Amino acid sequence: MLGGIGNAAPLYIVLNAAPDPIALKTPTWPPCRAWKALIDTTAPDGGATGALLEAGQPAEAPPRAVLVFEGVR
Repeated sequence: MLGGIGNAAPLYIVLNAAPDPIALKTPTWPPCRAWKALIDTTAPDGGATGALLEAGQPAEAPPRAVLVFEGVR
């Protein structure tokens, strides 16, 4: 996780180089109540849906994927 500097939102980056999906849980960091999906390299256009995951919510990273989430305060 990269902490935001000043007013910049923090980023949560997930790297999965494995050939199988991996389970993850979004960080529970007091300034952030949720995490917004920004990048999913397994999506057809390389983008993400903008879906929100609550802090501490279980999720899954697809095989061979890079996921980037932005903290929502």
